[in-house]
Amino acid sequence: MPPPSQTRPSEEGSADGMEKNGGGQKLWESVFSGEKKSMTNQRSRRTSVVYNARGGIQSRIIMAAATLVVVGIFIIVLLSKKGESQKFHYDNALKIAEYGLAEAMTRLHEDFRWRDGFAAVEYNRGTYTVTLDTRQRQDTLLLTVESTGRSGSVERKMTVVLRCEVTPQGDSIWRQYETR
Repeated sequence: MPPPSQTRPSEEGSADGMEKNGGGQKLWESVFSGEKKSMTNQRSRRTSVVYNARGGIQSRIIMAAATLVVVGIFIIVLLSKKGESQKFHYDNALKIAEYGLAEAMTRLHEDFRWRDGFAAVEYNRGTYTVTLDTRQRQDTLLLTVESTGRSGSVERKMTVVLRCEVTPQGDSIWRQYETR
């Protein structure tokens, strides 16, 4: 508090008040206002930790927890969708491989000597590739037919080994020997 002998200038900061008291008023005002600002800043820092424009620490903790819950739910939903998508592609790749194998068997039924196979044929939102490999085991001719189905990033294979047999009428046919 200023000494009674010194008067403070008006709110507008008129120079008359300072001139009447000399330079002492100016010095007192700077010291006094500095103390006042310092005390106000300390008090506001202390109270701003507990109370702020949004409502304090408790509301910030609740907001952070709510944000973590929302982000966690979002991640779970994304992983669930990814799992469903992978399951679809896994099942679809097998169906595509089966279809490619069926197409190869049909082609072999039509033409006994067919060995060309199929390369990346599109089917049911994926592709299939069929390869054929002939080999001799003792006196038996074996034909390995491998069909690979692809859907998304999933690849599934089906393999059938056929054995060449001669019918009583003298025709050569392929009979299933083993499946892998």
